[in-house]
Amino acid sequence: MHRTVLLRSQSAPAIAADRIPGRLVHKRNPDEILLASYLQLENEEFLIDAAWPTHHAFYQPRHGFFDPLLAIESVRQSVPLISHAGYGAALDNRQSWLFLRYALDARALYMTARDKETAVQMHVACSQGARRSSRLGALSMSVSLRRGDIKIGSVQTSVHNYSAALYRRVRGAYADLETSVSRALPLAPPAPPRTVGRAGYDDVVLSPTDTPLHSQLRVDLGHPILFDHPVDHVPGMLLLEAARQAAHVATMPCPMLPVAMDAAFTRFVELDAPCWIHIDPLPDDARGRVRLLVSALQRETLAFSSVVTLEPVPGI
Repeated sequence: MHRTVLLRSQSAPAIAADRIPGRLVHKRNPDEILLASYLQLENEEFLIDAAWPTHHAFYQPRHGFFDPLLAIESVRQSVPLISHAGYGAALDNRQSWLFLRYALDARALYMTARDKETAVQMHVACSQGARRSSRLGALSMSVSLRRGDIKIGSVQTSVHNYSAALYRRVRGAYADLETSVSRALPLAPPAPPRTVGRAGYDDVVLSPTDTPLHSQLRVDLGHPILFDHPVDHVPGMLLLEAARQAAHVATMPCPMLPVAMDAAFTRFVELDAPCWIHIDPLPDDARGRVRLLVSALQRETLAFSSVVTLEPVPGI
């Protein structure tokens, strides 16, 4: 797919490229950039095109359906893109999730035989939170995703935007990347891939314990997708993947899709202490879909939680 990048606004000069620059989506590997074009509209609204590969190394299709977390990675990449290009946040600024809520139509994720790369359109409506000395302090986004005339679903999220100086103050000693990485725990043994819905050990992010529905988070700093570049804490996408894998543990062997999550990112998850993943069943929703609460605790403090809603893979 040919990609044209439009930066700033409809009236601003266009910058042509084969993909959105990696520095704007916080990705080093150009093959991992999902966003194809960007257009700033009026009233803090944006149009972003994404190109979903049918064969992704990590966000792999399941039972003929796109991985729901491919949609969330597309939204994640749009967060720094809009922060930098839309609101002028400096390139050394960091964005950190406060919450993320999504709801997708499983049928809209179906992959047709002719799909090689699927064009997805995202309409993003933003609102700013408090600004710090005229700089972006926080950002809320409401995203609608479509494949042509088919609505895939919606995502709502809110993030902090940290200047480099503020990030150092907030993170304290953990802001030193080399120190944080050097203190990371040894890689925990993986759960059997089939129990977490994965094909191979390298993509397993849970380590089993003797207690059912209780795992240790497995943090592989060498993972080429989740750690595309070094960071001083556990990335949000790894926590969402842990929630997905935990939900698979609780519902296997039934093939299910995580069609919705309601996630809260309460604290940074550090690399130097174990993080424990707990699964608690919840009552089914009004449509009879399975719901689970997945919680991540570190040093006996809640750091992340998500209600995961699952439904059977259509046609299976």
